[in-house]
Amino acid sequence: MNDAKLVLFDIDGTLLLSRGAGRRAMARTLEHMLGRSEGLNGLRMDGMTDPLIFRDAMRAMGYSEAEIAAPLPDIIRHYPGELARELAPSAPGPRPEPLPGVRQVLELLAERPDVVIALLTGNVEPGAWLKLHACRLDHFFTFGAFGNEGPERHKLPAVAVEKAREETGHHFAGQSIVIVGDTPHDIACGQHLGVVAVGTATGRYTPEELRAAGADVVLTGWHPPQEAVELLLGAPPSE
Repeated sequence: MNDAKLVLFDIDGTLLLSRGAGRRAMARTLEHMLGRSEGLNGLRMDGMTDPLIFRDAMRAMGYSEAEIAAPLPDIIRHYPGELARELAPSAPGPRPEPLPGVRQVLELLAERPDVVIALLTGNVEPGAWLKLHACRLDHFFTFGAFGNEGPERHKLPAVAVEKAREETGHHFAGQSIVIVGDTPHDIACGQHLGVVAVGTATGRYTPEELRAAGADVVLTGWHPPQEAVELLLGAPPSE
């Protein structure tokens, strides 16, 4: 494992598109718990953790910090049930789907004995597994760091590294860690650990914005999969 890589994947906009299921489930959660949800209107969620999204939505509706703190744990516990309803095959609306090429990339990585793949996501853990299962990607992962384990995203890489040590017995550090995501938050969250940051211009942000945030490599998509894997694991970008 001396030359092994730990590759940590964001979910939304990086591996899959949930087609608004998370936002709809959050709105239903707030309606159920508080009777209102207008704080979500226009709120940018990409790159944020679920707990911070709920906090920002409640702040926008005029709740004080004390009024947010009291119901927030119950709100977060209720949310996965609403998300499960939104992701159910019988639910109306657009279906979540993996991004083109993602499945092939994960298959190639899973075949590598020198690569450990895991999650680093702002989703709370139950929500993360629900989204991955809906796109039939859950079997590629066994662990990760989730939004409920550190509402500030910069705390999550250390959580993922410790879980990887527990899973493999290997301590990953510095450039043996690759963080993959589609937002500047993903790119910046591991910089204090000296990781390699790979931006995927598969969400709302352009390659230029991801490079400006500090991405070492930017992928415009997951095709061709073999080339994407080579870039993830340290090959120089193609001209």
